[in-house]
Amino acid sequence: MLLLSIGTCIGLFKYKRSTDKINRFLNAVFLTLALYDLSSILWQATNLRSPQTPVIAKQLKPLADTAAKPDVYLIIMDEYLGTSGLQEYYHYNNTAFETYLKEKGFHINPTSHSNYPATIYSMASMLNMRYLDQVDEVGKSKGFAYKNMVRLINHNNVVECFKQFHYSIHNYSAFAFGDIQPNYYFSTMPRDVEMITFRMLYTRIVRRLVYAPPQNYIDLSRISNYFNKKVAATHENQMAQMLNAAGKQSPSFNYLHLIMPHKPFMYDSTGKLTNTFKAIKGNKQLGTDSLYLQYLVYTNKRMMKFLDQLYAATQGKAVIMVMSDHGYRDLYGTGGKFFGFTNFNAVYLPNRDYHLWYDSVSNVNQFPLLFNTMFSQQLALKKDSTIHTGF
Repeated sequence: MLLLSIGTCIGLFKYKRSTDKINRFLNAVFLTLALYDLSSILWQATNLRSPQTPVIAKQLKPLADTAAKPDVYLIIMDEYLGTSGLQEYYHYNNTAFETYLKEKGFHINPTSHSNYPATIYSMASMLNMRYLDQVDEVGKSKGFAYKNMVRLINHNNVVECFKQFHYSIHNYSAFAFGDIQPNYYFSTMPRDVEMITFRMLYTRIVRRLVYAPPQNYIDLSRISNYFNKKVAATHENQMAQMLNAAGKQSPSFNYLHLIMPHKPFMYDSTGKLTNTFKAIKGNKQLGTDSLYLQYLVYTNKRMMKFLDQLYAATQGKAVIMVMSDHGYRDLYGTGGKFFGFTNFNAVYLPNRDYHLWYDSVSNVNQFPLLFNTMFSQQLALKKDSTIHTGF
């Protein structure tokens, strides 16, 4: 682009004849493109239906005045590969993290899975306790699909249910909940005007540097780490704010979404900043696999410290769900097995009543099970299925 721009400037400078014809031609091209975009936008605005509105909240039975209303914490570790996937692909034993959770009283669903292999679909489905239909995906148009998923998350059934039970809502994620707007730095989940700038040159270069730097050619790890530190600071800010508010406005529903162990793979297992250029030099696949596993081990250690603090702040009286929105999408095992659905799922209930929970629970049934267990509801469960999407 730079060379083309320089060449164009030189050509125009040396061009001695009148540029009226060129001007008219370029104006006609730009006008045609503008009219095409405008027509496309108007067509989509008039022909595409909006996502469905929340309906499940109307079906809930009212709670008795004496019913327990524990605080509820949903903690999402983005793209965390479940234990079975870690064992099968990496031959890694995740016992240390699971043993820690079990000692805290968590129930682990060992063969759980997500319904979608992408955050935006998975969270829209889980927070609305239903599968997404074709109108939500808007005919495979990623931009409008993303917009509709965001809208579904913004006005989701789970929050409506908690509001019906007179819960306060606390949001520590990249998504908005009604009028609750996030105030964190995320380079992977655009919102508002970022949905327009997300495809512009500067933003694309930043994403390239952070998530997929051309490290076969030059070591750009210092530049990448500059941006990565902003993501790391966001994680710490999210966790600190949740801990500061813990137990101060009960009952409450709290949603924390951490972009870890998802790219960028910022730390190794000891907490040191990684040099991705050195890690993937020689074998990009093996290097990337190692970067992910190292960051997952770091994530385990950081989560154990955070959960210790949260458990103490809530005195063990809150519901805590520690899970991933989907598995690790970049892994393909023997026979092309896809690990994007193999997620992690652990639940802590103050009453330790886990009889309704089952090993293979999928994300779409997470909250129906919670409402049935903790709030004596009778919400029907969906069939546990997996659905591939374009994201």
